[in-house]
Amino acid sequence: MKKCLFLSMLLIACAALAFGQSHTSMPVHTGRAAQQVPHEAMNPPIQPVQEFLGLTAEQVTKWEDLQQSRRDQMAAQRQQVKLLEDQLQEQLKLSNPAPATVGELFIKLHQGREDGEQLTIHFAEQVRALLTAEQMKKLETVEQCFQLQKITGALFATGFLAPPPPPPPPPAHKPAAPNAPMAPVPHRW
Repeated sequence: MKKCLFLSMLLIACAALAFGQSHTSMPVHTGRAAQQVPHEAMNPPIQPVQEFLGLTAEQVTKWEDLQQSRRDQMAAQRQQVKLLEDQLQEQLKLSNPAPATVGELFIKLHQGREDGEQLTIHFAEQVRALLTAEQMKKLETVEQCFQLQKITGALFATGFLAPPPPPPPPPAHKPAAPNAPMAPVPHRW
């Protein structure tokens, strides 16, 4: 019975390690291939968002403060998760790891990751609270487009949507008559 419990806990711990590795970097899509970029190096571009939503200087300043607070909280959270991962690794290296300790670390690790997700959700709520009703409508429109973008490929593939028509061909030029004088070409110096 104890052996079965130990093997079950070990299997759960190994699955947890395989499922969620260190949170020291995240993929960034640049239009080409995804790259791994450390969280600290990320500096989200606010100017296009500011122009699109019509953010005021005050809103941008508040966003920057929230962003810095989020960075600090996420760095502390990642450090805590990394410490738990290291402790779990040390336990699993032992010839006879304590199942209760492994299970406790696994649960704490899972909770730490969920706490990180909650920080992100809370940040989004705080940022949305900065927006006016008009800005919020613009953001909701973008969210709807994003949701539609997710399904568009499948709709084309299954035939529910026809692909867009090809662009019209460029206008055809009539050839000049063989003995017609050529029109002067203006020079731009």
